[in-house]
Amino acid sequence: MLVRGWLLCVFCFHTCAGISQQCKFHHSVCLMEPELLDRSFKNPLKEHIRHGMGQPDTPHRNKPHRRKGSRVRTEETEPRIVHHPSDVVVKAGSPATLSCRVDGSPKPTIEWLRNGQPLGTDKGDGRAVPMVLSEGSLFFLNVGGGRRGQTHEGVYACVATNSAGKATSRNASLYIAVLKEEFSVQPGDAEVAEGEVAVLYCGPPMGHPEPNVIWKKDGVPISNTDHHYTKLSGKLIIAPAEKSHSGSYVCVARNIMGERQSRAARISVLGKPVLVLKPENVSVRTGESAHFYCQARGDPPPTVAWSREQGPLPNGRYLINPDQTLQLHYVTVQDAGSYTCTAANHVGVVAAVAQLQVEEAPSTEQKDFHRELSALRVTLENVTIIASESNVSLVQWKLQSLPAQPHYLNGFEVLYRPLLPVSSDWAALRVSLPGFQAQVGPLKRGYKYEFKVRPYGSSLYGRESNTRHLRVPERAPSAPPLAVSITVDHEQNNTVHLSWEPPPPDSHNGVIQGYQVWCMESDEQQYQNWTVDSGQHSLDVSTLEPGKQYWVTMAAVNGAGVGTLSDPHGFVTKPQLGDATEPDTHKQDASPVLALLQDPVLIGSVGALLWCLLMIAVVFLFRRHSSAGQLSPHHSKAKDLRRLASEDLIIKHR
Repeated sequence: MLVRGWLLCVFCFHTCAGISQQCKFHHSVCLMEPELLDRSFKNPLKEHIRHGMGQPDTPHRNKPHRRKGSRVRTEETEPRIVHHPSDVVVKAGSPATLSCRVDGSPKPTIEWLRNGQPLGTDKGDGRAVPMVLSEGSLFFLNVGGGRRGQTHEGVYACVATNSAGKATSRNASLYIAVLKEEFSVQPGDAEVAEGEVAVLYCGPPMGHPEPNVIWKKDGVPISNTDHHYTKLSGKLIIAPAEKSHSGSYVCVARNIMGERQSRAARISVLGKPVLVLKPENVSVRTGESAHFYCQARGDPPPTVAWSREQGPLPNGRYLINPDQTLQLHYVTVQDAGSYTCTAANHVGVVAAVAQLQVEEAPSTEQKDFHRELSALRVTLENVTIIASESNVSLVQWKLQSLPAQPHYLNGFEVLYRPLLPVSSDWAALRVSLPGFQAQVGPLKRGYKYEFKVRPYGSSLYGRESNTRHLRVPERAPSAPPLAVSITVDHEQNNTVHLSWEPPPPDSHNGVIQGYQVWCMESDEQQYQNWTVDSGQHSLDVSTLEPGKQYWVTMAAVNGAGVGTLSDPHGFVTKPQLGDATEPDTHKQDASPVLALLQDPVLIGSVGALLWCLLMIAVVFLFRRHSSAGQLSPHHSKAKDLRRLASEDLIIKHR
């Protein structure tokens, strides 16, 4: 028993020493598992005790044993495509992925086909050649980015293979997106009447994927909820068209490559003519005047015409005013009948009819009056300006057959009105017998006038004469533009903003056609000039040199030439940064001085020199005051000066 005890102690010591060596082998950290330590310590002890007690050993091969790390062989299954790739459309230069997921045992390997042929893949950067990812998807880092214009477009399929078989996915196509520039059909301008149908056609550019087409009106997309608009196969249908639908329309084609816009097409929804004032039936006596009123509106403004059912309007005795009113002078029984007012424009016509009833004159005298006026024939011979550069006209006429003793003729009425640049109603000037000429004016310079003459007696008029035209000569404007203002914007490259108002109306002396602007530079006496239209009363100038003084003057212009100049207005432009080099020169010249002043050795020397000069001055003053017998009062001051100088020198040396 004693021997067995000693052996047990030796065994324990040996086991502990072995464990200690293993811990040292692992960098002084014991990595042995607790179970391993327990087995290594207990099993030999149990064996030793078992042998000591006479228990036989159990053979190792009689124990049930399962080798560590052995695998149970699983059943093999053929590959199966779990997720098939789908078609992909991608921009050139962008990444793309064709997905493919497979199942099977053992784990299948995946390869890809392109157009039925094995696809070469890249394990590197994958910029030109696609890569197969770990789960089997095909990844393109840069579609279409290969050398020499290589394209990745094609039909792809993934193939899964293992020892049990093979499976192929459905085909998937890879397309590179494209959108051409040119529209096959451009929308065109159209005019349509209110209530009708307007159609715009658009053929979008070729593209893949097929571009989506939308429409914009005046830059804003058309609402899909507006029932007036219908989009059908690239067409835009507007029904029924309203005035609010007038505007600029653009066809926009979009896909992932971007968008293309067609030319702008103008839709004009026009208004049919409408009579806002219709003529009414009129009843007059022979020799009197009849008036028929008619007014129309529409878009564009309609033209109004008068006609008579029984024949032409009475020659020389009718007048259509600018407000479309029809006037019949010296009405006869033969003038009775139907008169029609017709208004027409591009999109429609409208008409209205009124009746004229003429009553016979009740007396013989009235009939004679009518007969006399109707027999008169007036000829307008000449219309001229009475003097050069005048604006008063001389109108002359004559009667073809003047009765020897006119009983009812009181005189003549000269009718005149401006035609250009604007028209207005007729004005009248009466001339009593025996006058056959008249001065009419002053007229507006630069205007074109129309003249005619008719006889009158009592409240009745005879036949009108022929018409003649006259243009009144112009003179240069006699006054400059008003309220001239000049503003210089130094922040916007010295842009000069000029503004003004037209001259007073009585000084136009014609029709203002524009304005002339002159700008002169003071130093070099160089000038620039600009001409603007009459409707423009401002001008922006950005061509002037910086740092200069300028003077501006302007004048109105008409057909006779340039008018009176305005007073000169001066201003100065701001210099550009970097033009003034003088301060930099001074700074450069002063730099050596600054360098000397910043030298500590030099400062000490200068301080010593100043101290010496100060002491000489103190001694001189001391002697001077001593000789004058005034040493005592100034002795303390000299002492203080010496003290201050010493302190100043000490400070500078420090």
